Amino acid sequence: LAVSRLRWGAPEVGVRIELPSRMPIKLAVYDIAGRRRATLLDQELPGGVTETTWDGRDQSGVGVASGMYFIRLTSAQGARVSKIVMLR
Repeated sequence: LAVSRLRWGAPEVGVRIELPSRMPIKLAVYDIAGRRRATLLDQELPGGVTETTWDGRDQSGVGVASGMYFIRLTSAQGARVSKIVMLR
């Protein structure tokens, strides 16, 4: 799990996922208080690299405020977390 594209002030964040084999995953964004703000993926992905994006919006479609957020990937292999600083 890695943040592949992040520009200060840009509304979109790129996320790169690399899996060793096909497996179900869940990719979600959390705020600093641990509240889930958005679920980006909740599905089975093929092995290899998958690129996705977060548009900076929460589950209801509202843009999130500036601040620190965490992208968490959960799979059969465990969990990984990457930090994102969102500046609006």
